[in-house]
Amino acid sequence: MPTESEVAPDHAFEAHVFWEQHKSKIILYAGLVIAALVIFATYQYTSEQRAAAASTALAQAAKPEDYRQVIEKYPRTVAAGDAYLLLAKQLRDDQKYDDAIAALRTFTQQFEKHPLASTGWLSLGQTLEAAGKTDEAADTYQQVTTKFPDSYSAPIAALAQANLLRAKGKIDDAKRAYENVVAQYPESYFAQQALRDMKLLRK
Repeated sequence: MPTESEVAPDHAFEAHVFWEQHKSKIILYAGLVIAALVIFATYQYTSEQRAAAASTALAQAAKPEDYRQVIEKYPRTVAAGDAYLLLAKQLRDDQKYDDAIAALRTFTQQFEKHPLASTGWLSLGQTLEAAGKTDEAADTYQQVTTKFPDSYSAPIAALAQANLLRAKGKIDDAKRAYENVVAQYPESYFAQQALRDMKLLRK
């Protein structure tokens, strides 16, 4: 009768054979994994360093040319997006509306995932309105409420859109827009403001 050692496979021998047959592939795959880990770690470190440098540059910026330097030197970073918003604000304050609009359009196109994306769209609408481009402003406000319905910018845009309709004399449309603000944001300041603005509608 065979013993247990005679029946059981020699695992050490099998492992040795497997290694001899596949060691080149194993070494290759292991090297690729290690290289990928090194590349990823380097990328993470470089990205963090670059983001920190961009934030420092933004904190030191104060003039339009400073913000443009941040944008040029650190494109696609969160700080570059912030720089676009701050640049547009200064340009709008200086009544350079076309330049401000251009900056904000670039922001909305390049920074869709930016933490302040809804702010950029709202600012674009406000700047268009300040420039007298009310139709484009109304369309932009509508995009804010559609793209960012749960953002803090949404009720501001909805109320601004209603006010534009009132200013154009579209009383029925404005009334419905105010009622939508009240219905969608019933407990907010904007609902109360909508009720007050609704009283200004011409009979």
